[in-house]
Amino acid sequence: MGMYDTLIVKCPDCGSPMEFQSKAGACSLYEYTIHNVPDDVAIDLKDETQSCDKCGYVAKIRVQVIKVIEVI
Repeated sequence: MGMYDTLIVKCPDCGSPMEFQSKAGACSLYEYTIHNVPDDVAIDLKDETQSCDKCGYVAKIRVQVIKVIEVI
């Protein structure tokens, strides 16, 4: 069985935890939230869908990358 990292989010419909698995990060069974997920894991999960175990809502990961270039 391979190792992976997990992004845990709340279901937009019922608030139950949902898990999205990625093999893009450290793959050390780390658990992240939307507040601390590394960029490589977030980008790997872009457009992934998952069905909520509690209510059946199908959630999709949307990732928006913002690049800031500053010249001072």
